[in-house]
Amino acid sequence: LTARKLKRVHGMRSQGTNDMRKHLSLYPETKIVRLYHHSSSLKEYLLVTNESGRIDGDSILRQLALETLDSLQKVLFPLDHKSMILLKSMVLIKNWDPDCVECNSIEYRREDEKEIRYHYLSDRLMALFGEAENRRPHGTW
Repeated sequence: LTARKLKRVHGMRSQGTNDMRKHLSLYPETKIVRLYHHSSSLKEYLLVTNESGRIDGDSILRQLALETLDSLQKVLFPLDHKSMILLKSMVLIKNWDPDCVECNSIEYRREDEKEIRYHYLSDRLMALFGEAENRRPHGTW
C-alpha cells in the first residue's frame, strides 16, 4: 500500500494537510488521500515526550504521532528508491516538510515502541487498502 502504487496503479493523488486529524483521509470521488507531512513536528513531540518519561495523557498523543510517522515512512513512502523520488518531489513541488525524507525515527522511540500497532489510524489504512483493492467506477454513464 505504497503511495507510488496508489498513484501509478489506482490513480490516487496525495495531498498534504496541516491538520493532523485529516491524515490518511480518503476522498474517493476525487481520488485524493490527505497526508499530514509535518514529520519534524512529530519527531520533536516524540523527542520531548521520550525524555519526560511521562505516561499520562501524553501516551495517546504519542501513539498517534508514532502511527502518523510510521504510516508515512514505513507504509506509504518506504525506503525504496522510487518511493523516495516521489516523496522528494512532494517536498520540492508541493512544499511538504523537508524532514519527510529523513527516515531515521529510532532515536525518537522508546524501547517498547520499536514496532507499533495501529490503534487510531487502522480504520483509515483499511479504508485506503479497501479502496485500492475494490476499485469501483467513479464516472457516470
